[in-house]
Amino acid sequence: MTGNFDLARTHWERGLSVAETTEDPREIVPFFKNLAVLAIRQGRYDDATGYFQKQLDVAEMTGDIWAASNSLNGLGGVAKARHQLDEAISG
Repeated sequence: MTGNFDLARTHWERGLSVAETTEDPREIVPFFKNLAVLAIRQGRYDDATGYFQKQLDVAEMTGDIWAASNSLNGLGGVAKARHQLDEAISG
């Protein structure tokens, strides 16, 4: 895999900071997802779990079913990457 992960992370973290200033919490959801996927690719599973959990929290608060399902899928992916298949299946 190629790419500048540090640069991507910097841009997404800056974008998240800007999105957090808006009055619509749904604006931050894509940044949490992107940061979580990046964390998985870098093997930072605790960070990925935190980002997906924050995404899920916002999704549940706003009633965004798609984002909630995406978050749960991501949390399952982290569990799978950690070889915690029982947790991945049970959620």
